[in-house]
Amino acid sequence: METLEIVRRRLARQHLSTPPLASPADVVGFLGAVQAQEYPEAKWSLSQRSGDPPDSEVEAAIERGEILRTHIMRPTWHFVLPADIVWMQRLTAPRVQAGNRSRYRDLELDEATRARGAEVMLEALEPGEPLTRTELGDALERSSITARGERLAHIVMYAELEALICNGPRRGKQHTYLTLSPRASKRRDLEGDEARAELARRFFTSHGPARIKDFNWWSGLKVGDCRAGLASIRDELESFRDGDGEDWYAADFGGVPPGGTLMLGMYDEVGVGYRDPRIVYAAERPEGFTLQRQVQIDGVCVGSWKRTLEREAVEVEVTLIRALNNDEEAGLRREVDRFGHFIALKPRLRVVGP
Repeated sequence: METLEIVRRRLARQHLSTPPLASPADVVGFLGAVQAQEYPEAKWSLSQRSGDPPDSEVEAAIERGEILRTHIMRPTWHFVLPADIVWMQRLTAPRVQAGNRSRYRDLELDEATRARGAEVMLEALEPGEPLTRTELGDALERSSITARGERLAHIVMYAELEALICNGPRRGKQHTYLTLSPRASKRRDLEGDEARAELARRFFTSHGPARIKDFNWWSGLKVGDCRAGLASIRDELESFRDGDGEDWYAADFGGVPPGGTLMLGMYDEVGVGYRDPRIVYAAERPEGFTLQRQVQIDGVCVGSWKRTLEREAVEVEVTLIRALNNDEEAGLRREVDRFGHFIALKPRLRVVGP
């Protein structure tokens, strides 16, 4: 299968070029987990796949606890469903905690200190009021646990990975935390082989065509566990092999439309969800060109974009690596308008290059 065909199949399977899913929460559930390190753009990625709800509606779903944001799988933030967060943490957190050991050691955070820190934070959150990270740090300091900067960040991450706390509603621009149990009251209980199989199912169904190395990267599991998970569901999938390896994808894969014009956010699952995102460039990348946020036309990367927020408008600057024809330029303007609708600001397009 040609690389461009693989890219277009991924766009279609992730509902970027096929009919949208019903809600942002449905997107998170379908993809399994969605990297949410860049919070505003992670919300944009959910909107693109769910019928273009504005940022305010996506934010409201997060505030209601329909979508949670926490450290899970790779040691960064992801969106995940309340029903999935506990079994996913049990499956993937041990590897993340092991990877954090050297940093814990550098920060003088032994197991007893981390556990005590988590206990203090749970006590502070017990009344049910969301607290900011700084407020959690104050609670730790009152209990004689030094908690500032990276040390505080890693105590909080430890508690997230132990499935003890997660995000609460934002307070202005500040993120807050709550105890996890009330927010995951309807959780699924999966263990061992069943959990590995379900994580593999979510990944290959939503991200395929993809390889074991992609699942290994995305999940953070050991390669052997990735192979075991895939083996459990391989009858549900189809595959093809080329000289570099074997790709797996959902057996019920539908048609593959060209892809349209897309402004993908930083760390969109189309890119960050794979060890090898297999980007197809429209032209040779100019010297100094930095690909932060892809602009794609029919699955081909034609440039990158960035935004500048103003009081009542947003400037979207697009740096192209090749010129666009009239139809392509019109498609780009529609995507810029779509982004303006999402953040409720009047959009203004500025094109640079090629």
